[in-house]
Amino acid sequence: MGFIIFGSVSSGGGGTVDEDKIKMIQSSYLVTTAFPALDVIDLRTGEGTTGVSTEGGSFANITLPTSASLFNNNGRVNIRRNGVDQIKGTDVIWDSTTTLHFVEQIDIDEVIEVYAPLKYV
Repeated sequence: MGFIIFGSVSSGGGGTVDEDKIKMIQSSYLVTTAFPALDVIDLRTGEGTTGVSTEGGSFANITLPTSASLFNNNGRVNIRRNGVDQIKGTDVIWDSTTTLHFVEQIDIDEVIEVYAPLKYV
């Protein structure tokens, strides 16, 4: 199951910011079959060409920005490997709005977490 983080922010001008702009979603993937380096991971299923993440993982309907540049430069999109932030564009590479890959092998029992806005505005 994915998680949605809610919040409300005051704009300082008496109004509030649209909550859809600040809601975050998280997906967690527990690796059960190793992902070789460069194996593209489908965030909707947790599967790659070879690697698989299943039992114990939670998949949300998460999407990434629409280009590698937007992915790399969006401070609200975070990818973690075993709790360690990965460098977007270096450690983890954008492939599409629903896929990415790591430049190194991801082994069995590693955990991948993806944090992204619920909605891009």
